[in-house]
Amino acid sequence: MRLLITSRRSDWSRELGLHQLPLELFSEKESLDFLESALESSEKEEDRRALADKLGYLPLALGLAAHYININTLSIAAYIKDLNEILYHESMGAEWFKDLDIKTPTEHELSLFATFLLSWGEVKDKTQQDVFRVAGCCAPNTPIPVEIFAETLELDEKQINKALYRLNALGLLSISDDLPTIHPLLAEFARSLGKENEMLKKLTHNLAVLARHANDQVDQTGSLQWFVPFRSHVLSAGLKAEKGNVREAANLFGN
Repeated sequence: MRLLITSRRSDWSRELGLHQLPLELFSEKESLDFLESALESSEKEEDRRALADKLGYLPLALGLAAHYININTLSIAAYIKDLNEILYHESMGAEWFKDLDIKTPTEHELSLFATFLLSWGEVKDKTQQDVFRVAGCCAPNTPIPVEIFAETLELDEKQINKALYRLNALGLLSISDDLPTIHPLLAEFARSLGKENEMLKKLTHNLAVLARHANDQVDQTGSLQWFVPFRSHVLSAGLKAEKGNVREAANLFGN
């Protein structure tokens, strides 16, 4: 007898002897193939690629987008043009689909925000919540140096490891080579949770300190590798802080 259990959790104890089959994001090819089969109208590959990239290869988001495009007989280009705040676009919410009796093989939730909220509801610890919020202000799909969490939130290594383990287990962050990354849509979700400007203020101040130290190392060694891990996050946080009129943005860009 074999039993297949689906779960959002990934932190199952090894002593249970379970064989895990992780369901990852689509690859670019899988995204293009999916859209080709799901969309009723024929679309250019470059347009399908643009949509897949916009939605971060997330299967649920691509499925919702395909339903919306088909029902409204839109082109991908027209849909993307209207897709500003992705999480709040009507195509990503169950409300728009509720009277259409859309059938899915797994009868899953037809709301991207509600799906993320299920995982977020399991994060009860304030440190874990703050780590996720900081990650949401960093560059998506880019390894985040743990020094950013340590400096911004005044955490030690054990606290950071515990928070990252929990957030990874819930699918809110991904861990690769011991460094966390955040999906673009999850980053948008993290910033929607409130306290964005408060977290940006802390992050930009401490990122400026880290950038200054990295620049000092560049000056001493002549190697740009000291600054490379922070560059994308400096730009991402700086642009968000500037947009939010956070005064520390200028200091961050200066460093």
